[in-house]
Amino acid sequence: MDTWLAIAGIVIGLWALAMAAPPLFQMIWGKPNVSIELKKSDLSGRGVQIRCYISNKPVTNRFLRTIGVVRQATEIFGDYSVSEYGTGKSIIHFERALIGTDRDNASLQATLFPATMPARFVLIAHLNELPAISISHNHPDQGTIIPAGKYVARVKVFTGDHSVISAEREFIVGPTPTETYLL
Repeated sequence: MDTWLAIAGIVIGLWALAMAAPPLFQMIWGKPNVSIELKKSDLSGRGVQIRCYISNKPVTNRFLRTIGVVRQATEIFGDYSVSEYGTGKSIIHFERALIGTDRDNASLQATLFPATMPARFVLIAHLNELPAISISHNHPDQGTIIPAGKYVARVKVFTGDHSVISAEREFIVGPTPTETYLL
């Protein structure tokens, strides 16, 4: 009789462990995995923009996907700064970014879902026949003019789980949009 009770206890224990494993794996491997990347975007002959793309990478492990682990969405907001390369002179001192998750909507805070289009914001816009500018969300009709030269862009993205993701990239603003690029 004691043998059957021991076997039943082991079976029930294994069943309980199997039921508890997926939520445990979700807590550990389902947290947001936010990454940022700075890229130059061509505007079909109208100029160029230097943009920051923010993505929440999906779960890629086959076993974790099989047991139902999914990446959690997170709230994000970001700041960026631009300073002269070498001298460190601040041109833009940590401006709050206007983040867009689709073509028309942008705000100071956004929800970033996994495996969807990345959120993005524009650091520098250099349109044809105009100087390079950085547009402030406080004064959208005005922009900070970025003269030709070499600069460093610093980006910080803050997530809902209190993580801070940082990136730094050098870029050159030329006299024309075709001469504006990331290094």
